[in-house]
Amino acid sequence: MQGSIQKRNGYLFIVFKRVHLNEPKVSLTWYPLRVKAYHKLEHLIGRTVHPVSGGVYEDDYSRCYYLREGSETRAQYTDCKEVLPPRTRVRVRWLNGHWQKKLKRQGWINVEGLNIGQVIAN
Repeated sequence: MQGSIQKRNGYLFIVFKRVHLNEPKVSLTWYPLRVKAYHKLEHLIGRTVHPVSGGVYEDDYSRCYYLREGSETRAQYTDCKEVLPPRTRVRVRWLNGHWQKKLKRQGWINVEGLNIGQVIAN
């Protein structure tokens, strides 16, 4: 399960995104890291991480990140945010975790992917 490093209230967190299939919502679960978000660590925000072992995550540059209490760390925040429909002149619908738009020739097609940074910013 991949996560993303984000900043909240002066601390760094690993945020996991779960897209609801039947309604246009995204659940964000925030797990605290052991470090505060100092100005020297700002470049880490937005990096994708994946699990290595209990409570340890690694990014694409092989840098390790440790959850505050290891594998016993509980989520500090859980947010549920709505995913707004894309601006378009054609009809749209939410199906299986994606916005789709209806085109005359192609029928229903998926709209561009959901970016976790866009959801957190809203």
